[in-house]
Amino acid sequence: MEERRRGVVEGAVFEGCVGVGKDGKLFTWADVDPSVRVGTCAVGFGDGTILTGSAQPGGAQRFLWVGAKEGENGKVEVMDVPIEFSGD
Repeated sequence: MEERRRGVVEGAVFEGCVGVGKDGKLFTWADVDPSVRVGTCAVGFGDGTILTGSAQPGGAQRFLWVGAKEGENGKVEVMDVPIEFSGD
């Protein structure tokens, strides 16, 4: 059995949001980028998805934009947000 600290098992994702891929199968947004593996949350917004989370428990929050327009499906871009939203 793996050691648990604060509800986290290294390498596993316990919190997160799931999405539905083009093939109709579920996927976890936490696998899109390692900088948002913990506390992952995804919100559909216009022609893409705003993805938030952190790389480790208690880490700074990252904000990513995942494009969904024709020609940019799955393109991930870091969003610049004011420091007060990052948790630093």
